Amino acid sequence: MTPTPPHPAHSVEEPPPFLRSWRRVYTAVLLYLAALIVLFYLFARAFAPPPAPPHALSWIPPRSGSPA
Repeated sequence: MTPTPPHPAHSVEEPPPFLRSWRRVYTAVLLYLAALIVLFYLFARAFAPPPAPPHALSWIPPRSGSPA
């Protein structure tokens, strides 16, 4: 019986082709996601409609009595 080759999960991992370590790759991904979140937040604030003034709906009379 021939010995089976080692399982790929137990072999030594190769470094990624860029940034030279997996820790740097994960850090870069997290920084990228954080930057996207901040940019989308700023974009949403810049192009959100202005809030309605408090008196904008004051012409609607209040409901009288209880609902039927």
